[in-house]
Amino acid sequence: MMDDDEMGARVYLGGYSEVDKAGVPRRKHLKAGSSSEIDCRKALARVLRSPAPMDRQIREMLADLFDPDPGELAIWADRKLTISFRAKKRPRDDYANTHIAWFIWEKVKSGDRVESAILDAMGKFKISREWAFDLWGKYRRIFERIWGPLP
Repeated sequence: MMDDDEMGARVYLGGYSEVDKAGVPRRKHLKAGSSSEIDCRKALARVLRSPAPMDRQIREMLADLFDPDPGELAIWADRKLTISFRAKKRPRDDYANTHIAWFIWEKVKSGDRVESAILDAMGKFKISREWAFDLWGKYRRIFERIWGPLP
């Protein structure tokens, strides 16, 4: 038995049927950004996050979206998946941010004052004072939860 989330996932991935004036069923797709499209995207996310086994048709539909050369038997392959950043601004680079914050952490842990460690990070990584302090403020709490408070 199919639940509502599975149905929403199928509609989002593969469209829905609408009968035209001649009585021929035609495949239609939800309008991008519509409330129906958003609801179906959320349904797909719930299906993907569920511990339940994934429906075979949904798995095939997803595979067809990802496959750069799906072949003639891929009936859902009229569309493709394109990955892009959500924000228009430069994406955050957690790897680089963690590296810089770790540099500051290690300096402070070895006895440097925070101000001195920040200045060293500014020079080494060519970042602003504001950015260095922002990173230190965000990551210090994380590092302390993992390795305990600084001496």
